[in-house]
Amino acid sequence: IAALFPSHNFTLVEACENDLSIARRRIASAALQNVKVWHGDLADFPETFDLGLATHLCGEGTDLAQAKCIEQGAAFVLTPCCLGMIKHVLEGCSRNRGVSANIRSKLPGEGLRLSYPRSDWLQRQMEPDLYLQLVRLSDCNSGSDASSGAAAASKQLIDADRLMRAAEAGYETGCGKLYPLEASAKNDVLVGWPSGCNR
Repeated sequence: IAALFPSHNFTLVEACENDLSIARRRIASAALQNVKVWHGDLADFPETFDLGLATHLCGEGTDLAQAKCIEQGAAFVLTPCCLGMIKHVLEGCSRNRGVSANIRSKLPGEGLRLSYPRSDWLQRQMEPDLYLQLVRLSDCNSGSDASSGAAAASKQLIDADRLMRAAEAGYETGCGKLYPLEASAKNDVLVGWPSGCNR
């Protein structure tokens, strides 16, 4: 994307130092002058931005990216990944191997960073325990028609919850798919932009 839009500046936010090393090599080999990297927890990213692109972030990573975009009043494009790790993160277990202060929902001395369900709308419909059952079901990979249909419906509800969270914050939202579909099993795309945004 940076190569296609050389007049725009891009910052890669990454918690894993090893992944950043790979990114730095690729940026250098492509001679990109409009890309910089930032190592750390996404929740702590200090800079302002207009658009957040979060690609295949696991567990609460997609939700942290969306929350950061909403905090900034920035548009977002999300391609969510697996959801099962949300359970462990809510229990305070570390997940992110790249940062000493791991991404987790509850940090020592702090309240909950993210609440689940994400939107007020779905919070009125279900308790967090039921939501976590929905998360587990959406990650089901058994391959049977019944479970795969239920998994797809569960994933659609979780994504609707994410989009409703943005709508409640004054965003216009939409959803779609990455093409070609066979390029990735995780091919859902969620987009949002502040209402009335002219950027």
